[in-house]
Formats: sequence, structure tokens, C-alpha cells
Amino acid sequence: ALRAPVVADTLIYVVEGSQLHRFGPSSVPSPGFPVALSGPVLADPAVGDLGTDGSPEIVVPVGPPYALEVRTAGGAVAAGAFPVALAAGIIGTPVLGHLQGDTTPEIVVLDGSGLVAFDAAGSRVSALPKPGGAGASPTLWDVGADGTADVVAGSGADSSFYIYSATRSTEGSFPFPWSTPRGSAARLGSTAAAGVAYLDDVRPAAVADLAVMASDDTSVTLRWTATGSDSLSGTVRRWFVRATDGP
Repeated sequence: ALRAPVVADTLIYVVEGSQLHRFGPSSVPSPGFPVALSGPVLADPAVGDLGTDGSPEIVVPVGPPYALEVRTAGGAVAAGAFPVALAAGIIGTPVLGHLQGDTTPEIVVLDGSGLVAFDAAGSRVSALPKPGGAGASPTLWDVGADGTADVVAGSGADSSFYIYSATRSTEGSFPFPWSTPRGSAARLGSTAAAGVAYLDDVRPAAVADLAVMASDDTSVTLRWTATGSDSLSGTVRRWFVRATDGP
């Protein structure tokens, strides 16, 4: 099956069937592509600099045989133990982020055994799997604002909502290179927009001086002092005014 393209720098990557394609800025196929993968593609790829060398890697689950492929920007198999075997079953979309507090990101993906993680060399990360069977489309973020990454896994087979916590501090590692499917909340599929830059958890301050200045049968003129987007700081993008005929 053809998957949606992803963009890294100025290059476009497309996975189709058992092949990885690459195109230049003018949609011209790159020399040496397509390259054959070890099996049919099962989910959208993730893109990020796993080797911290300034060049992106493309991460994509395939099967059968079930495996996690990691390819360099040039299409070669990435250094390490790749492709690594995945347990047969439901295969999710991979995401990339820091779970171990080091400088290289890890890969998180759902396979038939649960949500699993691998480091940049293809070794299993012991923090996962966790119980619950959730994580087909996970998001990585510091939900608790405690300096430790969390895996927002979503619902499992029991319909419970699961959030898993990493065991080591990841403070200073944000934003993550590909923290959610398609790279960002906007689902743009580009490294230019990938990662969640910050968690906006400061709401605007309440309006304290709302007053009616004039009214007639069809309209009301209101006045208030604008607050900020973060309490009293910043600028609010828009206002919502609601009315009721009761207290």
C-alpha cells in the first residue's frame, strides 16, 4: 500500500509496497532509489536524526516478516542491529523521542507483544513494554512536567486510557524529533514542523471588568480589559462571548 509522503530537509520520502522512494525538490526521483525493504510496509514512516550526525534516518515497520526497518537518507540499512524483529500482530506507527536521558532518540512502536522501544543501535529499551496493549498511534511528551518523558498511548483493548512514564530523566531533550504520528499535531509529515515545541498549560487570566456599555432590542455593546494568552502575558488570539437568559 502507498503511504503518505514524509519530508526531511528538501527531500521527499515515500514508502510503497516493499520499496522506499526518494524524490528531490522538483519531484525528480533520486539516483539509487527506490530501494527494496525486507517486507511490505505496515504503517507511516517516522523521520529523525537517530545517529545525531545531522542526517535523517527513515523508520518504517514492515511485514511479514515483521521487522522495524531503519534506513539512512541514502537508502542504506542503518548501522546497528537493524532491521530488528517485531512480534506478529497489530503493528502501530513509530514515533521518535528521548526515553533514557541521553543524547540520541529512541524508537517507540506497537507490535504484537505491546508497546516496545529500541535505541538508535536497535537494542531493546527495558522501560517498555507496559501492560494494556495500547499505543497504535502514540505521542511522546512530558505530560507531568516533571522532566521525564511520557508515552501517551491512548486506549487499549479494555477501553482504558493509558499514559506510560519513562524511568529516567529526559529534561532538556525537548522537543523530540518525531514525537507523534506524521511528526506534529498538524500531521504535516515534515521534519521542519516535527516535534512538540512546548506544552501550553497556562490559560488566559479571567476577565475581571466585563461591563455592558449600551443595549437595545437587537444588540449589546460590551467593554472589558484584555488579558494575556498566558495569564496576563502575551496576546489572546480570539475571544468567545456567550449569553444566557438566566443567572
